[in-house]
Amino acid sequence: MSAQALADRVSWFGTSLNTADGDLWIGSPLRVHRRCEEPMFKISNHVAYDGLMVYGTRSATSNIGQILGKSVWINVEGEAVGKWAEDEGRVALHLLLTLLEKGLNDPDIFVITPFRIVSAKLREMVRRNPSIAKRLPGGVWDWTNNRIGTIHTFQGKGADTVVLVLGAPLGVSVGARRWAGNPPNLLNVAVTRAKRRLYVVGSHRA
Repeated sequence: MSAQALADRVSWFGTSLNTADGDLWIGSPLRVHRRCEEPMFKISNHVAYDGLMVYGTRSATSNIGQILGKSVWINVEGEAVGKWAEDEGRVALHLLLTLLEKGLNDPDIFVITPFRIVSAKLREMVRRNPSIAKRLPGGVWDWTNNRIGTIHTFQGKGADTVVLVLGAPLGVSVGARRWAGNPPNLLNVAVTRAKRRLYVVGSHRA
């Protein structure tokens, strides 16, 4: 049982959520969300909280957003080997390179994916790209280990921006996609690591 679940259990103030496993008592601290701007709040509220959260995040300037623009889904359709789609990796690299070329030398950004093979391939791509590797603060190995990984890697952490690389675009990977999206905990964690901007990279159709 998590510390939050224990706190909920002893809280006098809160609400009861109707879930597939029965009624769940949620303490009042979870009702007001002050972590993420839109659209991350709206996504999290929809997939994990049945619309019961209250938006309380103060808007702030995002240096990354000023360069890359508003949060958006970047649709990528193409070939894949298992869960890894190289075209998705190229898009993620392009976003990172754009930030570096615009002078943002230490971008507060996480590149997150549901799958370990995708995170490993993304790290390889960054390390092999001299235009990116030579500009990353603290060395490319440390940067990629700390900033690129699976959803579980970043639980409890946060950054200005998240690039969510979906992976598994082909029909044969439908089971992997279902695992990544159900239950919603993984998606909720991934999306709410982003405080200001979210860029989803992957097949919208899939």
